[in-house]
Amino acid sequence: MNADSWTGVVIGLIMGGIRIINMATSGPMWMYKWFRLTKSWGEDGVVRRLRFALSKYDRLLLLRFVSPLKWFLLLMFLAWAVISPMNSNYAMLYMGTYTGVGCVAILIGLFRNYRLRLKSYAAHEAVHRLSPALANEMVIPFALASRRAYRLPAILALRALGTPSAMAALRTLALDKDRNFRNAAQVALDDLERLYAGRTTVMPVDSISEYARTHREILQRFAKNRTSWHLKDNKTKTDALSDEIDAIVFSQLLLRRAFPDVYCKLCYARAEHHTYEGWEWINCRRCKHVHGLVPGIQEVVGQIGADEDWKVTDGILKLNLWNDASRQVRIADIDALEIVGGKPIQYEWAIAAVVQSLQKQSADPDVKVPVRISLDPPLDANSHRLLKTLELNENPSLPT
Repeated sequence: MNADSWTGVVIGLIMGGIRIINMATSGPMWMYKWFRLTKSWGEDGVVRRLRFALSKYDRLLLLRFVSPLKWFLLLMFLAWAVISPMNSNYAMLYMGTYTGVGCVAILIGLFRNYRLRLKSYAAHEAVHRLSPALANEMVIPFALASRRAYRLPAILALRALGTPSAMAALRTLALDKDRNFRNAAQVALDDLERLYAGRTTVMPVDSISEYARTHREILQRFAKNRTSWHLKDNKTKTDALSDEIDAIVFSQLLLRRAFPDVYCKLCYARAEHHTYEGWEWINCRRCKHVHGLVPGIQEVVGQIGADEDWKVTDGILKLNLWNDASRQVRIADIDALEIVGGKPIQYEWAIAAVVQSLQKQSADPDVKVPVRISLDPPLDANSHRLLKTLELNENPSLPT
């Protein structure tokens, strides 16, 4: 080999080393692309990728850094070296060495920290993107069978998952020989036990939209940028934003699992559901807050002539809609309307006001609400006619 050949090899080694550094710093960008920009693959494709990343074969994912062109050039270089080992070809030696350094570094597993980040990212995505049952199936075996280096991200994923099976896995990890992992598992388990005991305050969601907007802007820069040299600072920012969103989402774990059976006791409205990049959170449809949300409300029955203002039995909320003293209607999201007899109220006035309110607050002018009548209230013909406009009658006492 002459001077040009050695120059090609040296420059190839230098550029290969730079490539390694570039690969090690570009992780957030390709992880984002690989796990999240996969709509054309469908949900099954995402599941397969997450399952693969959490398996022992995840190292093969690092081969994605070597493009088909570089593999082709590497094979050409090897073939050329065998056929004509004495020829000097600066470009071929440079490209072959450059590619070879990257390939060898990947194949011998120099990127342990990189694999750690990959598995951390995959575990986080599995918890937030998949159903609890499917996330259990992926994350728990990963947590219990993975190498010790991956225990911490596994513990964080189990905490975010929060299922009974995840808590059982955390109890197992709390017996780990390593004190750091043991303590981390115990802290995660304590957090979940406080949450299930109702001792964790649900965090407000006022700021989560701003966090999500900033997070999205940074990820869009990730997707557009391929040089990756400036990504370290951006990764620090996204990690901080992710931690903030994670904290809010975690505090809502029980509410999220109960959705859509969640109701606001302060403004009498159903909860609404939001998603962003796999995170899910809920808030009241009307006031947009969370501190009044109550889980376990499967059906809301608005009553005229109720015994109590608010009564929950077996997941059914019975809510008084009419205050006869003030002649005011309580505006509320309801699934059915019940007229209860036996009360000293003006039923005709109450029914007219409630029906008008229901029709006014609905986006659909032809709102349909099931009507139930109990204890034979005194209803005149006009009241029957108004109730009939709500249709979906469940009581044969309403005339047709």
